[in-house]
Amino acid sequence: MSANPILTSITAARQMLADCFYWRRIAGGDPWTAEQSLARVHVDALPPPAEGGEHTLAELQALRPFAIVSLGEGEAIHFDMDGSGNCCVGVGGSIDIYIELPVPEDLKNSPSALAADVYDRIGRVLRTANSSEPGLCDLAGLPGYLALRRATLQAYYRSTRQERLELGDFTAIHLSLRWGRS
Repeated sequence: MSANPILTSITAARQMLADCFYWRRIAGGDPWTAEQSLARVHVDALPPPAEGGEHTLAELQALRPFAIVSLGEGEAIHFDMDGSGNCCVGVGGSIDIYIELPVPEDLKNSPSALAADVYDRIGRVLRTANSSEPGLCDLAGLPGYLALRRATLQAYYRSTRQERLELGDFTAIHLSLRWGRS
């Protein structure tokens, strides 16, 4: 871990998601390149809207699918020291990943099928158990990535009818990653 474990952990989490086999395919069609995938994973917030103020419906629809990586709530980062001082400092923390996906046209009127589709796609982003098609858990601990202890699907949500008018029809997924020392 570098001298700046906060920035290092956020950067590693962002890269981990961008390198997930199924994240690169989450939009359907041709897989994203490494650059395209990383461009869909933002730190702390979406890029500012073109005209300032709030994103328009068209801008949000063009940005989806996207992910926002940020420090987790509660114990975002911690340092564990042994009783003898600074010689053996262990670092750990939590990272939150918020994902928005557009609702596929063929699943708009089938909430159960939509949920099954989201759970399938996000489940593969979390773990595949296949090193040639890795998910977050499969990348955990490899050089350049976070040493994950736990990856949790915290919530799944679909935009309400009212939200759909202003923000579009989307599903939101909240993942939590715990890494390093407990």
